[in-house]
Amino acid sequence: MGDVAGTPRKCMINGISFDVMADTDITQPGGKFLNESISTSGRNLRKMTKRSQTREGLVIACNPSEAAILKGFADSVAKIPLSYTLADGSKYTSPGWIEFESVTSMDNKGTIKLHEKEDWELFVAQ
Repeated sequence: MGDVAGTPRKCMINGISFDVMADTDITQPGGKFLNESISTSGRNLRKMTKRSQTREGLVIACNPSEAAILKGFADSVAKIPLSYTLADGSKYTSPGWIEFESVTSMDNKGTIKLHEKEDWELFVAQ
């Protein structure tokens, strides 16, 4: 099913489902490592720096009570279950934490980042 693109279907944070806004475009890093070259007088050396697999750009419907719930999750030190489902039905899950970036009063849109504690597990839609 991987050829279907569009609005993510679902976002779950600590077992609570949040409605995803139709124009949401989740951004994820392309790989686990940032690759660079280090110049020498001869050959180049490869430098591989591990980078987090944070998911950015997740915009959800967020009324004041949902904002209060998200603030609580963001301020907690406990890791919580995170998941989101793409338009094709593929699902990513990981324990981790959130960053509650902002909420707008005009549209009740909340913007969050999902930070993984462990690698994201992918369940590809059939």
